[in-house]
Amino acid sequence: VVGVTFIAFSVTAGDTRPPNLYIGATTIDAGMLSVNGSLDAGTTVTVSAGATLAGSGTIGGGVTAADGSTTAPGNSIGTLTVDGDYTWNAGATMAFELSATDNTSDRLAIGGVLAKSGSGTFAFDFGGTGRAGTTYTLATFASTGFSVEDFSYTNLGGGPAGTFAIVGGTQLTFTIPFSTNANLSAFALGAGTLAPAFDTHTTSYTASVPYAT
Repeated sequence: VVGVTFIAFSVTAGDTRPPNLYIGATTIDAGMLSVNGSLDAGTTVTVSAGATLAGSGTIGGGVTAADGSTTAPGNSIGTLTVDGDYTWNAGATMAFELSATDNTSDRLAIGGVLAKSGSGTFAFDFGGTGRAGTTYTLATFASTGFSVEDFSYTNLGGGPAGTFAIVGGTQLTFTIPFSTNANLSAFALGAGTLAPAFDTHTTSYTASVPYAT
């Protein structure tokens, strides 16, 4: 569907619409809506089960993520801005990429409240990304009803278990600590050099080196 409406419309798989040419309620029924421009301040977005909201643009109103939906900021790593409230229903997933080289990551920049709705799972899927010894800012907001115990994650790469924190009541961060004990039993030691080289984000190692008898 290509066109303009000034009332409400639903977005289905394969739909494309120019930015800034409509206002009103928007429902993503299926597929993905990637917002890389800006949607008018009167535009609210509902992400239905099985649908995805993505992009690095700005949504002028609020967003409601239904159970079974996905929010995936960025086009690779990037920030999706929501000027209104973001309502996260239990069972909706955040698909976030974490940099392997610095502390950048996908991010939700919420002008209003990061609101909790329902009880159950509020999970981030990190897609196998991340780096030990790094703290990422996942979301900023004016206020939130969440506590850190509400959040969980899957598919973390780059280190041991990570931890969430709510900083100053306005930021959600995720920290992957340095590895404290890596098992190098499968590595080979030759000519006084450990191969492969040490990981710069690992602080201590345990190695088992056989010796000739």
